[in-house]
Amino acid sequence: MAIHDSDLRMCWGGGLAALPQEEARQVMFAGLIVTWWHSCYIVKDLNDEQLSMTLDVFFSGEVGKRYWRENRSFWTALMAAASSGRSGRFVTLVDARYQHAVTRNA
Repeated sequence: MAIHDSDLRMCWGGGLAALPQEEARQVMFAGLIVTWWHSCYIVKDLNDEQLSMTLDVFFSGEVGKRYWRENRSFWTALMAAASSGRSGRFVTLVDARYQHAVTRNA
């Protein structure tokens, strides 16, 4: 998997190829986590309260905050193009919990 192979890291696009290996792996893994939560949210295996609680833990660490800070615009554009209102709600919830974490730690 690309997360362990620096040559395959370029397949993810963006600036991952330029990051040190440990940092790139953290960003890729954070992306996998958020994508998993999105899938669970869409099929209603995760409700608003569960997602919020999970995000609070995710955003208590620097990797989670960095991931959202650097990928928020991508997720926002992606969800704006989606036909599912639930996808838009997902991004709204993630962003609200991110803002809460940043404000709480300021």
